Amino acid sequence: MRIMTLNTWGGRMFQPLMKYIREVAATVDVFCLQEVFSTLTKRKWTKDKSGRCSLFSDISSILPEFRGVFHADSDGYDRNGPVEYDLCWGLATFVRSGIPVLNYGDMFVFGTRNIGFPHFPFPTARNMQFIEVEQRRHRTLVLNMHGLWNGNGKMDTPERIEQSRIVRWLMSQYTGSRKVLCGDFNLNPGTKSLYMLERAGRGMRNLITENGITSTRSPLYQKSGKYADYVLVSPNIRVKSFRVENVEVSDHLPLIVEIE
Repeated sequence: MRIMTLNTWGGRMFQPLMKYIREVAATVDVFCLQEVFSTLTKRKWTKDKSGRCSLFSDISSILPEFRGVFHADSDGYDRNGPVEYDLCWGLATFVRSGIPVLNYGDMFVFGTRNIGFPHFPFPTARNMQFIEVEQRRHRTLVLNMHGLWNGNGKMDTPERIEQSRIVRWLMSQYTGSRKVLCGDFNLNPGTKSLYMLERAGRGMRNLITENGITSTRSPLYQKSGKYADYVLVSPNIRVKSFRVENVEVSDHLPLIVEIE
């Protein structure tokens, strides 16, 4: 089973992003996407053109052989604040049809819907998607996470510590399943928050540090601090391959892991 995780940057690089997803859809079994907009209107772009309002339905349309699930952590906001039209922001997971889905849902790991830091420019509530699939008699829990952003870097905060505690608790509820935790964690290596995730259960392998990856950001990201995205796998998973794709479809780079 091949899993890809990517922060889509709200679909800002829409055409390259769609082209890339079409290309890799032949070999990817599960897409875990962050920063995805969804709308019930016919509107395509946010007012400032920084986000593709219809991104979830756009991606769904080019993945007819997949089942897509969207979970919002906020609605009524774009990147700059409140909007007057229907708009949701959150996570999307797509699973290839034919792979049995045993369970799926989401859980808030910081705040509640539309309620995060009250004085931040926009709500930073964070949820995490989870989907349990079965393939070759293996149960695998895939968790799609977009970690808390507070505007002040990617170091430990009490909120991030609590976020990791909640993630660990959710993972502990699936004792019979292998686990893949992936996404944009918004955490630096060496933080206690990341260490807590690495030590979940019997310990999780951090494929970013294990493979000596020094950046998960594309050249479109001009700031310092090139770590954000991670793939962690439980020790009972055999990793066949792992790579970071060097493509400019977002300010993040896609991560692809193949497990047996």
